[in-house]
Amino acid sequence: MIRELMLALCAGMICSCASAKLEPKKYICSNKNMKVVSVNYGGIWGPLCVYTADGIHACREVCRPKTDKKKSVITFPVSGQQEVTPTPGQWRSFWEKLEGLKVSRWRPAYRAKDIGVTVYDGLQWGASYSTWKGSRESDGDNAYPSISDPNRITLDKLAFDRLLDAYAALFPTSMDDFAKEHQ
Repeated sequence: MIRELMLALCAGMICSCASAKLEPKKYICSNKNMKVVSVNYGGIWGPLCVYTADGIHACREVCRPKTDKKKSVITFPVSGQQEVTPTPGQWRSFWEKLEGLKVSRWRPAYRAKDIGVTVYDGLQWGASYSTWKGSRESDGDNAYPSISDPNRITLDKLAFDRLLDAYAALFPTSMDDFAKEHQ
């Protein structure tokens, strides 16, 4: 489900959730030096949180699940959205952290069942890394890339948490506080 919510097209990266009240932000890879990266996590039992960054602006959104019982469909309208323009130093730190995590080399899918583990509750997430040449998407269901080798699947969230920390450093408040403000 998270994969369907993400749009990772370099020609028009859009924050993953949208509503009639808040328009999605568009991030375009306009030259060979530009990168657009996005990550989302959460979903059905709570908010879907989305971060998107392009080296100029960073956007975060909180989307709350809404069930249309007649259509048996769950949508995620935006309840909060913030765009910031980080400093050059914040961007340098952000890109260094992403390079250290090897985000551009993450596998397409990380599943707990692929390592023989069943998890009944946990975290679903998605990430995309786009350049002017194309994009790479990853998603996970209760499993993550290993901090030492992104091709190895693990239940340890360390690499994913460090990715979220890299995004969080671009904003003035935590995503948890932001989500609480936009319930």
